[in-house]
Amino acid sequence: TRLDGVTEVQTCALPIFLFMEVGDGATSNEVKPTHEYSNPGLYSVELEVLDNNNTVSTSTVQVEVQQ
Repeated sequence: TRLDGVTEVQTCALPIFLFMEVGDGATSNEVKPTHEYSNPGLYSVELEVLDNNNTVSTSTVQVEVQQ
């Protein structure tokens, strides 16, 4: 929750579903996922979050795996 002024309280949207695609075909819906890549390379990791307002947010990062 966030308090704005003295009388107004707003509830922040909390994530209710997580989905992660790690770029090599593996996926996870764990809160704190771990993954071990078999081969070096550049992978696109995508995280998708659905909150309690039914809003989907997606973020993608590039991960470089070296031997």
